[in-house]
Amino acid sequence: MNKAICLIDITGSFGGAQKRYATLFNHISKERKDYYLIINYTLYELLRKEGILTTESNIIFVNLGKADKPNSKPPYLKNSTATLKISKKKNSIIQTLGGIRAFAKLSCTWLIFVLELFKIIRSKKIRLVYGVWHGGIWLNPVKRLLGIKLIYSYNNANASDLDTKWWRYFESEYWVIRSCDKIDFLSKHIIQNLENVVGPISASRITITNSSFINYEHFFPDNEKNNSVVFLSRLISDKNPKLYLESIEQFNKTFAGAEKIQFYLIGNGILYDELDDFIKRNELDNVRLIKNEYQPAKYLRKSKVFVSIQQNENYPSQSLIEAMACENAVIASNVGQTSSLVTNSEGILVNLTKYEIADALTRLFSDQQLINTYGKQARNKVLSEHTIENFASHFYSIINSFK
Repeated sequence: MNKAICLIDITGSFGGAQKRYATLFNHISKERKDYYLIINYTLYELLRKEGILTTESNIIFVNLGKADKPNSKPPYLKNSTATLKISKKKNSIIQTLGGIRAFAKLSCTWLIFVLELFKIIRSKKIRLVYGVWHGGIWLNPVKRLLGIKLIYSYNNANASDLDTKWWRYFESEYWVIRSCDKIDFLSKHIIQNLENVVGPISASRITITNSSFINYEHFFPDNEKNNSVVFLSRLISDKNPKLYLESIEQFNKTFAGAEKIQFYLIGNGILYDELDDFIKRNELDNVRLIKNEYQPAKYLRKSKVFVSIQQNENYPSQSLIEAMACENAVIASNVGQTSSLVTNSEGILVNLTKYEIADALTRLFSDQQLINTYGKQARNKVLSEHTIENFASHFYSIINSFK
């Protein structure tokens, strides 16, 4: 039985899930020839540019038309940032009309995808697909038409993106969660959050991985590190980038020599302009905001501390594992299953206040030996526990459950 991993995204960006499964496919393609990667051009070029997708074996491209261009804004995001001062009634009408328009455009793109997929399924005799984000959402409507089994990778710790409005069919995870054959979770905590929204999920449909992984070839410590701190993430509210800046502002007020410590805020997202303005208004001269960095390893190798203060879950963040592999001491929000990855042997767990985060920074930069110890233990932990071999074994076990 031929199988495929489906990675589809036309947003001009990608997150940890796409990185994870592109790297997994690199590994799989060396061992097996009965697996394919179904991917669109935009995402392929982005993953290749960052050096994440390295294999050229068994890759199948789907052409999604005009929407499928790097850095192009997808149809369903064109109206998402409008801030019109109109009545709620008029606003509701405009949102509905905008939703209908976006739905119509995405429907056309999806029809192109379906035609492409029919050709792929028929020619490669694929009977099972593992879908990641849009790769699962877009497959959901044709699951029964194609007669394939569908496994969906669910990584959303916040249980958001579960809108039931019909015009968000191609963006919401609600319907694929309801109808896929199995749901693959990265942690038990994510299951609990999801069930609070959609209700109980049958145990027979649930699988939980016991680890994550990265390509450690690119992530290692430099011989000489700088007094620098990195925050690396999408710039959205759930990741708390503004709280990071507020913590630095507090740290600068209380720590002697704070001006000699370089802070990096690396990422892109809807909060970029707001964060840039905050840095300028508060004269945070020791903060550098970096947009669209395709080689974050060069910062992580030299930094001593990594801050991961997500609202609901830091486990198993790709960026966090990358930082730990580069011997960064960690400051992480004490939420979800974060303690499964970061304990008091690898860093400091904090509540989400600027004072606790600033205190953690003070504690670390007051004791360079503590930073070094945490960093070395962090690298040892991820290298021993979060390996691609462990993750691939779990992945194969899910696939084999359908035989």
